[in-house]
Amino acid sequence: EYHRHTKLKSEIEDLLDQVTELYSTHNHNYQRYDSEAGRLDLAGRTEYLKSLNDWAEQLLQKLNGDDVRKVLGEMYFKKDDLEQEVKRLKENIEKKENEYRNLDKDFDLAKQGYALSHKKHQQELEEKEKAVTEATAKVDQISEELETVKQKVESTMRDLTEKQNR
Repeated sequence: EYHRHTKLKSEIEDLLDQVTELYSTHNHNYQRYDSEAGRLDLAGRTEYLKSLNDWAEQLLQKLNGDDVRKVLGEMYFKKDDLEQEVKRLKENIEKKENEYRNLDKDFDLAKQGYALSHKKHQQELEEKEKAVTEATAKVDQISEELETVKQKVESTMRDLTEKQNR
């Protein structure tokens, strides 16, 4: 687009240069006519003035005609194309912003899901640790009770052995 802008600017500057050149040449030619008109008869002056006027009119038509319309038409279409491109880019930006917002929402949901899953996993681990601790305590208690029962059995066996030996 910058290249196109530069080209259009150059074409407009060329057109302005042509207009300036036409104006300068026109003034120069009419000054020359004024200086030479005194040496020509009426028919010569008329013919000379007619050729200058034809030349000026031809250049003016060229500048006012197809070339100018072409440049202005190209500028209009290029302006329209640029406006369409800007509109398309704005829509694309809006679409990308919506995609980003949706991705951000999805990411937040994923984080929340992970946090809940992690919390649930931690709770399960804590419950299992508690169950293991309780089971270990119960095993220790049963072991103590078993030891007590063993001691009672041994004591009872000794008492029984002593009674038999008497």
